[in-house]
Amino acid sequence: MKFATASLLVHLVSLAGLAACAREESARSVSWYREHPEERKATIARCSDDPGQLAQAPDCINARRAEGQESIGHWKDLPPLDLPLPENARDLDEEGLRLRP
Repeated sequence: MKFATASLLVHLVSLAGLAACAREESARSVSWYREHPEERKATIARCSDDPGQLAQAPDCINARRAEGQESIGHWKDLPPLDLPLPENARDLDEEGLRLRP
């Protein structure tokens, strides 16, 4: 009986240790992935390799969002296009709306 109790106790302690080790780290933020490009690329590669399991993982989502922000940037940061003005540009106001004659 002592052996069974000791064996059960060892198993319970082992399971508790495994449960603690299996606990997943909290996901890193988008800003963290923006600041760490190597880890971002590695995470995206890992997520792309197993999208069935990892597509909705918080780290995968955050790494992809950071990649999008770093690769494209914000449209407000883009230089003006310097497109030619249409011939009737003198008939438009500052907002590009047609003025009444």
